Formats: sequence, structure tokens, C-alpha cells
Amino acid sequence: MCLLAIAEKKQLAGNWHGVNNMDVFAFETAQNISEASRAWNRLTSNWLRYCVYIRTPSYIQTVATYSVSAFWHGFYPVRFYLFLSAVLFKAPPPKKK
Repeated sequence: MCLLAIAEKKQLAGNWHGVNNMDVFAFETAQNISEASRAWNRLTSNWLRYCVYIRTPSYIQTVATYSVSAFWHGFYPVRFYLFLSAVLFKAPPPKKK
């Protein structure tokens, strides 16, 4: 029985990076709200980036993404206020030359 448990443990030892949803160090050392939100919930952040941010017009990308995130978290006015106020703290993208 014990040998079976050891063999099973060796099979399970592998790369579990796909299920790691938060990068604590990156979140704690984030320089702005965008870096913090990308590190906080990485899988949801990727989904929002690819399904909402990229597919919306550039002038409403951030507002649309935070609105969908607030909708996803539930219909609570405080959450809409929190997510939409985060738009104000987001640094504008650098100007293209």
C-alpha cells in the first residue's frame, strides 16, 4: 500500500503553474493599478484582456473591461463604483510616435 502511495505521488509531481492564479510578489510590488489587477487574478485578467479589452474600440477599452468585471462580480453598486473608479487611477498608455 505504501509503495502505491509513493508511485502516485511521483505521478502527481509536475508543473502546476497553470493553476496558480495569483502572483503575490508582483501584486505587492505593483507600481500601478494595471499591474496589480493583472497579478491579483491572472486567469480572469487574461480572459478580460482577450475577450473584452482587445475586442472593444480603443476609446472605451478600459471602461468596458472594468464594467464587465464589475458585472461579473455581481450587481452591487459599491462594486461598480470600485471598478469604474479604478479607471481614474489607471495610467494612460504611452503616446505612439
